[in-house]
Amino acid sequence: MSDQQSLECAIVRGGTSKGVFIREDEVPDENRDEAILSLFGSPDDRQIDGLGGATSTTSKLMIVGPSEEADVDVE
Repeated sequence: MSDQQSLECAIVRGGTSKGVFIREDEVPDENRDEAILSLFGSPDDRQIDGLGGATSTTSKLMIVGPSEEADVDVE
């Protein structure tokens, strides 16, 4: 069993969908995939106990960070 940690995020809804927005510097480098999956309630097959919906197609995530391009605000 792993230790739980917190991170700052925003849950944004648009129409019938919702997504989790996380700043790039909030996502851990170590165990990154596991941290992201835990947000959605995985490994629950239907992902119903986390921020995801009932299926994997309803689990949306955006990791936002500064761009290295001069004319781009975020990536």
